[in-house]
Amino acid sequence: MDSVSFFTLFIAMCIENACQLFLYSKLTTKKIPFRMMVILPVISIVVYLFFNYWIFLVIIIYFLIIGKKLHGDYSTNLIWFFGIYTTFSYVVFAYFMNSSILFLIGEDVFDQYMYLINMIVSPIFSIVCNLILLRLIRPSVSFLEKYQDNWNQIFLLIINILLTLCCIIQFGNYWIERYLLKDENPIRKYLIVVFILVIILLIIYLNIKTRQLDKQRIQRLKDSQLADLTSYVQQIETMYEELRGFRHDYHNVLISLNESIKTKDLTVIEDTYKRVLTTEGIVLDDEHFALAKLNNLKTLPIKGIFSTHIIQAFQKNISVHLEIDDIIQEEPIEILDYVRVVSILLDNAIEAAEKAASPFMTIVFLKNEENREIQLTIENSCSDESIDIVKIFNKDYSTKGKNRGFGLATVQSILQNYTNLSLQTEYQDGIFRQILMIKEDLPR
Repeated sequence: MDSVSFFTLFIAMCIENACQLFLYSKLTTKKIPFRMMVILPVISIVVYLFFNYWIFLVIIIYFLIIGKKLHGDYSTNLIWFFGIYTTFSYVVFAYFMNSSILFLIGEDVFDQYMYLINMIVSPIFSIVCNLILLRLIRPSVSFLEKYQDNWNQIFLLIINILLTLCCIIQFGNYWIERYLLKDENPIRKYLIVVFILVIILLIIYLNIKTRQLDKQRIQRLKDSQLADLTSYVQQIETMYEELRGFRHDYHNVLISLNESIKTKDLTVIEDTYKRVLTTEGIVLDDEHFALAKLNNLKTLPIKGIFSTHIIQAFQKNISVHLEIDDIIQEEPIEILDYVRVVSILLDNAIEAAEKAASPFMTIVFLKNEENREIQLTIENSCSDESIDIVKIFNKDYSTKGKNRGFGLATVQSILQNYTNLSLQTEYQDGIFRQILMIKEDLPR
């Protein structure tokens, strides 16, 4: 290969890689660092010289490595999808344009403008087609990214296998044409149409599947909310019956004390007090009535979450102190994300408090009118085991054993989608504290 041919090949490779990187960035909505971008053309030209069209394997592996760096908290399944879809879809539409132009103008004219077509026309056509498809696929990708813990990975694995097989067939045909047939493979012209249909059908399937998954997720959340609110109502009804009973007992106590007071005998009065209040066990201040303070929490799904978790804490003999003195409502956060964050924080607090020698939880809602922000503090006792408040937000890290540690990583992932939310974590002397700050005014 002479220097001119090598230079032309290198420029063509750079253009192709630049287009693929652009599409990958659009698909993942992540900006690829420049130092990572320049590596791909260099690797591509070196590998191409030795392995020719099997270079696609190197490109896919490159995107897999880039994906791990840019999306460390994503599943390998999703990261592979980003890479294989980008690689395959770009090549399919670029080759489709090449074949179409060749068919329309003939081989002789095509050869005269081959470099112009390969380096400008086909890449632009592929970019435009893919940008249109990306607008259609973007909602589905956003769902897969945001709710990774809410859907089964099998359907995406099937899509990945199909795209990978198509990619192998497409690039394998390039190799067959050059080294076996020594001419263009006529079958590939028909295959390219099949591949385009495959991409379109997969996008349609992905959109339908993600909508189904989203409906299932919302339905599960509604069922959970209904169960939480039902539990809350039942607890309130129980409290009401206890209050009615206490009212009756209170009336009897007054009658008994009144009769004792009439005797003006201090010994009789004291005896009556001990017998009625102490012996019969009338409780004047029961911590279970803390649920009544949830009345100031006006967001019903969140009220249900707190009531359910507080009841769980009581059942596990965890003392709960609840303070909600201000009216809390219309928090500027998507309700599904709000429920997930609060549920995870409360679950962790209960699990940690349960292991403590003196288990307790403190939940405080404060509303700062001046700064227009809401502060939710969840505090709990925990065991004497030290806690690294930096590592606990890492995926797969947990003090609870293997295959745990997704909770706080999920919280961190959700908070990254909001500029008006922040989470402060503190640990000192056996007390773990999470402070969620919610700005009522969204930053502009």
